[in-house]
Amino acid sequence: MLENGTVDVMTGVLRRADRETYLDFVEPPYRRYSNKAFYLKKGQGQLIRCYTDLYDLTIGVGREEKYFPTFDHDPLIHKEAVSNGRLNIKKLLHGRFDAFIQTEAAADYLIREMGLEDQIEKAPFVYRKVQPVYIVISKLSPLAERRAELSCIVRELLQSGEYDRLRWKYLPH
Repeated sequence: MLENGTVDVMTGVLRRADRETYLDFVEPPYRRYSNKAFYLKKGQGQLIRCYTDLYDLTIGVGREEKYFPTFDHDPLIHKEAVSNGRLNIKKLLHGRFDAFIQTEAAADYLIREMGLEDQIEKAPFVYRKVQPVYIVISKLSPLAERRAELSCIVRELLQSGEYDRLRWKYLPH
């Protein structure tokens, strides 16, 4: 939708060469990390202690989402694509797959918001590498001409500490 201009702005986007053709990346990135975590039914978290543990499982993924290159291109991992994070959670709880992967902050928030902390747990293996996270604007959006203004706002939010205050309000742990 960003590519065809039906969506103007999106947060949580990783910079990739193919995206540069249709997106303007707002500098600076607002986070340095985009940890990718695996979630399982409560009591099963130890099934994923390292990357190779994924080979014996079916993993729920977001349709057309990218997580990290090794995982994204690994033909030995059985992946089931769904349209959104809430559906991943529901399918996990109904036994449709063994685990799902999602951006850690987003999944932790959804699980807490849905009141499912007693039914779902995070695996010990979490992909933690520097992956700057951006706000992007579709190049077809009328807002594209305001990228510099948005950059100033992002910079102010980061320098003042307001971004961190808001983030911890919703993800206190």
